[in-house]
Amino acid sequence: MARDMGELRPELPPHLTYHAIERYQQRVENVPFEVVVDRLSTDFILAAIEFGTSVIKLPNGHRLRVVDGCIVSTLPKRFHR
Repeated sequence: MARDMGELRPELPPHLTYHAIERYQQRVENVPFEVVVDRLSTDFILAAIEFGTSVIKLPNGHRLRVVDGCIVSTLPKRFHR
């Protein structure tokens, strides 16, 4: 387990960051950590990462930012003017 500012954090799959999970909870839905990990570990998302994409658009319009095969952030929906 990793330690961050005195708080124990569970081990992450190699394709996720804590930042991406926290942003998902803030911007998409405030669900438990384990639920976010499951939602961001689908076969579709893993295949898109393996393909080499830099952005994955979720069905709800939010986007996942991918850098070097790892989801580094969850971005808000884009609103067109």
